[in-house]
Amino acid sequence: MGGIFLREVPIKSILFLTLSVLNFSSFAYTHFKGDKSWSDLKTQLQEKREYRDLVGLDNKSLKEKLGKIAASGYRSLSYDQARLIMFTIIDNVDGEVCSVYSNHECIITYEIPNNQVMNAEHTWPKSLGAGTVPAKSDLHHLYPTTNHANSVRSSLPFCEVVRSDWENDGSRRGVDGDDHHCFEPPAYHRGNVARSLFYFAIRYGHSIDDKDEEVLRKWHHEDPVTDQDIERNEKIKSYQRNSNPFVDIPDLVDMVDNF
Repeated sequence: MGGIFLREVPIKSILFLTLSVLNFSSFAYTHFKGDKSWSDLKTQLQEKREYRDLVGLDNKSLKEKLGKIAASGYRSLSYDQARLIMFTIIDNVDGEVCSVYSNHECIITYEIPNNQVMNAEHTWPKSLGAGTVPAKSDLHHLYPTTNHANSVRSSLPFCEVVRSDWENDGSRRGVDGDDHHCFEPPAYHRGNVARSLFYFAIRYGHSIDDKDEEVLRKWHHEDPVTDQDIERNEKIKSYQRNSNPFVDIPDLVDMVDNF
């Protein structure tokens, strides 16, 4: 008998094929392109137990799951504890601590320094959501910086400055192409800024402006994770009991459609 052979195909098979196509479409992440290998990323996810369930999630579910991963096991530190750990262990190399916004400006310290000399920069500003513990003391977005550079940056968003009114060792404050006031960190710290903000957004349920996110994604790729960044992440984990997922597996950034 001629005609379409549909009746020979079990309904369950049709349903399975349909769902497979729909599920596969969720892998077509907006930012996952170029020479990246989806199979390589899946392998990375499978190798780290806490990340195995991320495959196939929509953007909302993915961010929620990443937020739970980032919060898992988290041990909140007091602000004094966090600063002491940062200045004496995390960012201390043989007694020397250098400002992330001006790497030639360093101090010798084995304690929390005078905050008029060197203090803790909140990459996500205190006034915009990091004003209380645990966010205030979360080491994944705290870095040492000189008091002056910290004050210059204040709570300005990050950008690529096109016209500056202040510059120091690669850091610049000024305006971007849309004439918005903003701050640009030195090239060696831009990737850290991006990954710290991505972490903070998913960890504490905040969002990042689309234009800011575009710049941060660019910095994430231009200044990739280094061995030093991995070591810092592991040191923080030994005290806070949690990791920054975007340092653990950098390609996770491209799985997220928007922060």
